[in-house]
Amino acid sequence: MPVSLQPAMHRQTHRYRQIKIKEEAEGKVRRSYHKIKLVRNSKKCGEIISIDIHVNLWGSLYCPKTANETLEQFKKRRYLERFPDKNT
Repeated sequence: MPVSLQPAMHRQTHRYRQIKIKEEAEGKVRRSYHKIKLVRNSKKCGEIISIDIHVNLWGSLYCPKTANETLEQFKKRRYLERFPDKNT
């Protein structure tokens, strides 16, 4: 029995790759997969997003350089948007 030199692969991954190769040979185009960049720039200030400067709260990024409100106001506003039933 011949020993495979390729690393073990899940059968669904193997099947997906076989189908992809077959479809590419037939001329069908599949959307390619692109990894997300590890380093992202802030859309507000243009600098690299860092924990020291930016605060991410429930999907909203707070940038003190471009914000019109303080961090406490931002947190309170986002909390009330997220939980409208609680008035604190």
